[in-house]
Amino acid sequence: MSAAVAVEDLAFTYPGEHHSVFDGLDITIESGERVALLGPNGSGKTTLALHLNGLLRAQRGEIVIGGLVLDDDTLAQIRRQVGLVFQDPNDQLFMHRVRDDVAFGPTNLGLDTVEIARRVEQALHDVGAAGLAEQAPHHLSGGERRRAAVASVLSMNPEVLVLDEPTSGIDPLGRHELAELLTSLPQTQLVVTHDLPFAHATCARSLVLDQGKIALDLETKTLLNDPDLLARHRLALPFGYRS
Repeated sequence: MSAAVAVEDLAFTYPGEHHSVFDGLDITIESGERVALLGPNGSGKTTLALHLNGLLRAQRGEIVIGGLVLDDDTLAQIRRQVGLVFQDPNDQLFMHRVRDDVAFGPTNLGLDTVEIARRVEQALHDVGAAGLAEQAPHHLSGGERRRAAVASVLSMNPEVLVLDEPTSGIDPLGRHELAELLTSLPQTQLVVTHDLPFAHATCARSLVLDQGKIALDLETKTLLNDPDLLARHRLALPFGYRS
């Protein structure tokens, strides 16, 4: 069986910059894993997330999703397989009703109305947001918008979920509910976050990205119990937190 996500020798530099974000990055995530991607600000976490479904393209190296190499010929298929949940839900919710946002992707796949309706209902059910279907996204709380954004990705039936800072802008109860949601979903997940307690609640394994490389690949609990290791990579737990 191929890994769900394999990144090999990835190199990328933004136009006009001299410093590479990555220069030889390697990552493997097995099917069904939930993995946290941690690292200091500016370490390239979001840049990597954007590479995994082709919004950014590698300048060297290879990205393989479920055995399929990402290139011009496979880009459309991989974008269906890798669902990216952006840091700001407003980047994904732009219709007048939540139902229409969740239906947007399946509609653009050219599916028939019965299948679109089935996918919408299933995705909203899976994220516990069936009651939000007729609501306007801008009337929702931060946690509700996050659920609706996840549903809009799930309706595409992705095999991999990549979530960029999913706890941004939501309150402690919303974070708890989101953690329960993610751990209930069967998809392989890469959770890009600076929220170490959330990483602990959702992901048994953590990757620490620092200076363009994976500096650490270890159990999340082990990382959180090592203050010196956290400090070495400019990571910190909230005051008073005990893992």
